[in-house]
Amino acid sequence: MMKFLLMLALAAAAAGDLFRGGHFSHGGHGFRPPTFRIPHGGHGFRPPTFRIPHGGHGFRPVTVHRPVQPVRPVVHRPAPATPVRPSQSRPVVHQPSATDPLVDRSLGESDYHFSWLHDGGKTYDWEGANRYCSRLGRGWAGISIETREEDNFVNEVVEASGLPWIWTSGHLKGHGFAWESGKPFVGLNWSPTGGNGRPQPDNRERGGERCLGVLNNFYDDGIKWHDIACHHDKAIICERPRGFH
Repeated sequence: MMKFLLMLALAAAAAGDLFRGGHFSHGGHGFRPPTFRIPHGGHGFRPPTFRIPHGGHGFRPVTVHRPVQPVRPVVHRPAPATPVRPSQSRPVVHQPSATDPLVDRSLGESDYHFSWLHDGGKTYDWEGANRYCSRLGRGWAGISIETREEDNFVNEVVEASGLPWIWTSGHLKGHGFAWESGKPFVGLNWSPTGGNGRPQPDNRERGGERCLGVLNNFYDDGIKWHDIACHHDKAIICERPRGFH
């Protein structure tokens, strides 16, 4: 539209120059130059007015308001404690006796002494280990594992102490094993495997395996009983009747 108006203005200027140059008369009866008017306010042409509507029903700039999310503080809540229920298979282990320095633990009717806590971690063959126990005093001997509860107790002590193995008082007598206590021998925890992959006792080693030790996962079998040649060196758990002085 603006270009059209500009062209009209240039045409009018050119016509004015032509008339002033003497080629046409002005004010006479001859040709009268046309007068160009740009109507305004009437019913003819009206120059457009460009407006950006605001507040009406036309275009409205969109303003997006995003609510600011509040920052929530991180609260570290401790996990609820799970109550510990005593297992039926795990024995209750008493603390060392306050009156007898030889007693490291007590369970049921027995007191127990752990050689490695008193001799600087020495090891002994089976005979020397059991002699160590008897020299502690009246009633002391190598441990006799007579019940499932006592076997669980021994496993717990071996694992907690990080020992690879210990001796017991168990030994071959006649055609079977026996305890020093004289109580009936029950094979509660023989290993299902050994050096030859056979269940224990297997009497595998040359010269015979006449002594009973507890090995700590030596054959990837857990803490189990094995018949062992008696010349090997190990620590020992000693036992005496509780209250025996």
